[in-house]
Amino acid sequence: MRAVARRYVCEGAYVTLLWDIEMVANDGKVSTISGIDIFKVVDGKITDVWNPNAVVEQYPAGPWPSFDP
Repeated sequence: MRAVARRYVCEGAYVTLLWDIEMVANDGKVSTISGIDIFKVVDGKITDVWNPNAVVEQYPAGPWPSFDP
């Protein structure tokens, strides 16, 4: 397994993280899952976490598209 943080955005106390995890099966086939997590950080500690599962239903399976900086 290989985890990659694709992009993160910090805005005030909130951090949004887009990530991919690539997995290689015994037969060499590579699968990728992607996700978005949103965190609230107060005094250096994560106090809230949101995982918007409904987003998954709006996008096809596989990695998120590339983002231009």
